[in-house]
Amino acid sequence: MNLKPIVPKPKNIEEDSRPACVGRALKTERMRLGMSQKEFGVAIGVCQQRVFRFEHDTGFPSLTRMIAIAKALDCSLDYLCGLTETRKPLPKN
Repeated sequence: MNLKPIVPKPKNIEEDSRPACVGRALKTERMRLGMSQKEFGVAIGVCQQRVFRFEHDTGFPSLTRMIAIAKALDCSLDYLCGLTETRKPLPKN
């Protein structure tokens, strides 16, 4: 009998450290604006399937994309990432 050692797959650090609430906050804010996933995807430059993945925490947007999301939803990254429960609009420049 030839047994191979079981080696665990390395964990993806980015996936393990991401906040679980990003998808929930994104969906809540998108729906607050009355936008479909397709409309929101157009607004942030991704397809509807990518928005679905973001909302279900099976894909995570890059920092650049998170900034675009915050701008499109007019809320802070702190709120989207679950660092605050208070929804804050972006400051006007």
